[in-house]
Order: sequence, then structure tokens, then C-alpha cells
Amino acid sequence: MQGKAGNTAAGGFWRNVLPSMFSQLLSATFVVVDGFFIGHNMGDSGLAAINVSWPVVQLMQAAGLALGTGGAVCMATALGSGDRPLFWRARANTLLALCGGGLLLGAGFYAALPFLLPHMGADAQLQALAAQYLRLECAFSVVQVAACGVVPLLRGAGKAMAAMWTMVLGLGGNILLDWYIIERLQGGIRGAAAATLISQGLSTALGLWLLLRPAGASQGRGAETARPSFRPDCRLIARIARLGMAVFGITASVSVIVLLNNLQALAWGGSQAVAVYAVLSYATGVYVPFIGGVGDGLQPLVSYANGARDAAGLARLRRQGLAAALAVSLGCAGLCWLLRRQFPLLMGAGREVTAQAAGALGWVALALPFLALVRFSCSYFTALGHSRAAGVLAYGESVLVQPLFLFTLPLLFGIAGVWAAYPASELACAAAAVLLMARTAHGPGQPEPGGP
Repeated sequence: MQGKAGNTAAGGFWRNVLPSMFSQLLSATFVVVDGFFIGHNMGDSGLAAINVSWPVVQLMQAAGLALGTGGAVCMATALGSGDRPLFWRARANTLLALCGGGLLLGAGFYAALPFLLPHMGADAQLQALAAQYLRLECAFSVVQVAACGVVPLLRGAGKAMAAMWTMVLGLGGNILLDWYIIERLQGGIRGAAAATLISQGLSTALGLWLLLRPAGASQGRGAETARPSFRPDCRLIARIARLGMAVFGITASVSVIVLLNNLQALAWGGSQAVAVYAVLSYATGVYVPFIGGVGDGLQPLVSYANGARDAAGLARLRRQGLAAALAVSLGCAGLCWLLRRQFPLLMGAGREVTAQAAGALGWVALALPFLALVRFSCSYFTALGHSRAAGVLAYGESVLVQPLFLFTLPLLFGIAGVWAAYPASELACAAAAVLLMARTAHGPGQPEPGGP
């Protein structure tokens, strides 16, 4: 993100968006890789156990992504305005927040597992398997949180390609370790957790080295000599957390939605329906982050242009981002529909689960274009510091809209209503996003009241 702000907004779009999309796809593939090896070695029970466990893991990852994104917005805005001391302070305090948050979340969830698992849509057999997976994940929660937080920090520092390469290392390690631990050593569901944590640890180590090494492309030669010490700044940490709250809501809402869908699937279709929803979760885990990568890649450019007060650049980025997000979502929807019968088989699902999942994946394909509009709008508002508008979209879906459809549509359509709740809720949220985009001021230097 060098040069004049106007040139940055125009020229840096694809250099930031494409690596971000690829990074998000690789990030999503972590859990799909686990599911592939678990499904082929443990069958439907293994798939369902990881799906039941996922809300806890997702909450830890959501905290890391939120803190990393909040720090990235501060860093990129500081670069745009030329405030390098703020850049260094934001980077250091975000890393401190990632470590502290990881420790607190891991300890809290580990202690709460005996009370949480009976209420997470699992029978006794699934509870035992899920506990094996989650105990290891919670014990090394700092790795989970840091792995998700370092990637947006790299993008906020103008190192989009470095962020992508950390994900490449993590995914490559995850595939090899899953094959060795689960397939060769028959490590089961504990092996899946261990493989993911080790690979995430490797990618985090690389990401930290790339983030902290001297003379980055966006800072210029010799800028590292002005680096401050890692002393906590409570006001800055609070600002970083506030900027990341919408991102936390969108990411953590996956945990809430998975939990509610598991409960409704179990109530209306039994354990087999939970396995069907596990397949749907893996599918959305591939497509949704890829679509969201457009907005995530755009965030540093929007924040930089906002810090530089480049109104023309902001308008151009908004148009380009909306067009790219919708185009990517339509492509993903087409793939989801075309592969609706092959994908469940790839995940190791049984014959009956595959047949039901093929029909349910059609509802997922229908939801993706609406989801693209919601995710892009939330990323854009976050990058500008419009945390209230972003929060309406992030928390409105998980707290209000999705639960409303999940508990009403099955009363009319049975188990089909559970699957139809996804596109219905995304359509409602997309309408809200259009209204907010039209009514909210987007000019540089105009954060909403209470904003950063």
C-alpha cells in the first residue's frame, strides 16, 4: 500500500483481494481436510462429532479473527494517514491481545465442556467423541486464536502475499499430518485435533516472522528502528476490540447457527439429519470464506484510503468490491449445485445421508449470492469504522433472523424447513445491507458517533 491514496485504491484491488480469497479458501479447507480423513476412517459418527464440536472451536477462532481484523484496520488507517507510531503500537497491542484472549478462552471452555456438550445437539456417543476433540483444542487455544489473528494483521501491514503463504504452509502441513496421524497411525478424532493444531502452529510461526521482520514493503526501509516495546495500551486494545466486534459477530454466528441447526436437525430428522447438516457445514465452510475473502482483502485498502481521506478511491473500491463479491458468489453457487451429489461422497457420507444432502445443498447454493452482499457490506463498514452498521448485519442474523426462520419454517415444512431457513435469512439480511449501504455516510474521516 504505497504511493498516493488514489493510486492505491485503484491499483491494489486485485493484488489484495485475490491472495485474501485464496487464504480464506485455505483456512476453510483445514476443517474439510479433517472431515475427509475422519469420514473415511470413522464414518458418519466421526463427521457428526466434529460438527458438534465446531461451535466451540469457531468461537475461539472468531476471537482471533476479530482482534486481528481490528488491529489490521488500525494499522492500515495509520499507514494511510502517515502515523507510523500508531501503526507500531497497534501491531504490538494486537499480538498481546491475541495471546491473552487465547489463554482466557481455552481455560474457560475446557472447564465448561462437561456442562456444554449435553446441550450441543449430541447423544451420549457423540458427546464422548466430541470431548476427545475439544479437550486438545482448548488446551492449545492460543494456537487457534493466534493462527486466525496473524493473517489479517499481515494484510493490514500491506503483506497480502505473505498472509497467503502462511496459509499455504498450514494447509500443506495439515494434509500431511492428517494422512499420517489419522490414516497411518489410526489416531482417530484426537489425531485430527493434533494435526490441525500442529499445522496451525507452523503457519502462525511463519506469519509472526513475516510480520515482525525488518523493512516490510509497506513501511519502507529503516522503519523498524522506530518500533516501540510491547507495552499494553488498554485504550488502544479496547479500540481494536471494538473494531473487531462485527467480525466476531459474523464468525461466531457460525457457532450459533451450527448449534441451532444441529438441535433442529436432531428434533426433526434424528441423528441422520445431523450427519446431513455436517455435510452442509463442510460445503459452506468452503464457499463462504472464499466469498468473504473479497471483503477481507479489501479492508486494508479501504482503511488506507479512509486514513488518506481519498473519497474517490473509496467509491471506486466499493463498486469494484460489490461486483467482485457477487460474481464470486454466483460461481460458487453454480459449483455447489453441480457437485451436490459428489461432495457428500467425497466427505465419506453413507448412501442415505448422501441422498438427503444432495437435495439440501440446493438451498445452500440459493443462499450464496445474498450472503455475498451481506459479508461485503459488513467488511466495508468495519474498514471505515462504522461499527454500528456492521454490527447490525453481524449480530442481526445470528440473534434474530436465523433463529426466527429456523424455528418457524420447520413447523410448516418439516426437515425441509431447516434447510430452507438458510437462504431465507440471508435474503432478509441482504435487504438490510442494501438499506444500510444507501443510508450510511461512507466518506473519509466520517465515522459514526462512538466510532474510532
